[in-house]
Amino acid sequence: MIQLAEITAHSGCEGTPMDSVESVEAAIRLGADAAEVDVRRGAGSLVLSHDRRGEAEYASRPRLEQVFALVAPRAGMKVNCDIKEADVIPDVLALAARYGLDNERLVLSGSVHPAYLRENPRVLERARVALNLEQALAELYLEGLPARERTAQTCALVRGTPWPYVREMAGEADAHLERACGMCVELGVWTLNVPYALLTQERMERIRARGVRLSVWTVNDEEWIRSMLACGVASLTTLRVGLALAIRRGMEPGPGTRTEPPPRKEGCRS
Repeated sequence: MIQLAEITAHSGCEGTPMDSVESVEAAIRLGADAAEVDVRRGAGSLVLSHDRRGEAEYASRPRLEQVFALVAPRAGMKVNCDIKEADVIPDVLALAARYGLDNERLVLSGSVHPAYLRENPRVLERARVALNLEQALAELYLEGLPARERTAQTCALVRGTPWPYVREMAGEADAHLERACGMCVELGVWTLNVPYALLTQERMERIRARGVRLSVWTVNDEEWIRSMLACGVASLTTLRVGLALAIRRGMEPGPGTRTEPPPRKEGCRS
């Protein structure tokens, strides 16, 4: 039987403003399993902001505490904090604890570095971690550098802006994917968090064979939503929350219904 994915409402879902309280309210109203928010530190608080801003702008941004206050009374609903600055993690965990959001209801993704998790393994007792693929690959990139080049400055640069370095590894993508899966198993993270367009049937099968769960982002096309849900991902992040929930409802087993997706010649869309 397929384990149906959790549906995570991407920041700005259903036409609401990015990084807004309205986006979280829409996620709640529609019945999403989780609401995603982008988290930085600004003006002395944890604020919602995808992009870096000036301190004056941060002062007018919604606060993460507002999100936790909204979600905490909704039993079982999760908050996915897409961490934009790694040094906010301890404060996010402390604030979540104040609102009773434990590792069943708090998800960390984004700039959560494998090295940080190795140094702070108890983070995994307080939150689920969806390890972003680019962060896993950035760590592999750093491991491949000569020791003299792995300076604190280089590590901060690669982890802070991983994609330019990850693209240098594209020629051996599948070999690196195997190692990224091994990293997930080693660390004990909840999922490997992957941009859906990078996934093929073969890659998904290889990831699954390693015992690693997948979360995918950001899936807005109806056909892709159906395909990813049929493939049994653990979590799907989307701007089209209502559509994704409706598709998932149609896949729920009932009397006389199939519990496996109908066979497709191409399997998961590639």
